[in-house]
Amino acid sequence: MPEKPAFSMSRTFDLQMLWHPLPCHSGIYSLYHVATTLLKNRVSCEVVVVVVVVVVVVVVVVVVVVVVVVVVVVVVVMVVVVVVVVVVVVFVVVVVVVVVVVSSSSSSSSNSIINTNIKSNSDSSSSPFRSKRVPVVVKDIVAFENDAVKQRHWC
Repeated sequence: MPEKPAFSMSRTFDLQMLWHPLPCHSGIYSLYHVATTLLKNRVSCEVVVVVVVVVVVVVVVVVVVVVVVVVVVVVVVMVVVVVVVVVVVVFVVVVVVVVVVVSSSSSSSSNSIINTNIKSNSDSSSSPFRSKRVPVVVKDIVAFENDAVKQRHWC
């Protein structure tokens, strides 16, 4: 079986013209340099193609993995931020509700105590603050004095 000829100089020249505008530090230029070096050293075209394809696949896989990792990190950070914001909002709402409930319950309980005292004072006959009791007290004092006067007359 005859040996396959390597690329001719004209093909190499065409490749050089194709990749010439790329900067020397780019990955594509490095890949081109490896491929042309292999071809100049009489490596078969199939081997060069396999090397180029393997390098391209590895680079693509690395880029995809990096992009996926960056996206996952960004999503995780966003989820953590959202969870923290939700927890803070829920905490603030709970604190506000508790403060409002405690404040309203304490004010309503103090109001109910005052209302209870007012009702019990108005209903109780032994209370000195009862408005109907004042004339009775005066009447009792007058009656007591009258009794005292009657007793003096008897003496």
